[in-house]
Amino acid sequence: DTVKVMETRPLSKDKRWRLVEIMEKAK
Repeated sequence: DTVKVMETRPLSKDKRWRLVEIMEKAK
């Protein structure tokens, strides 16, 4: 849920990419 919220309102592209990496690691 937290990741989804961050994706909807990304502060910067770098942070968005970081979230993607975290999601991939979680999988």
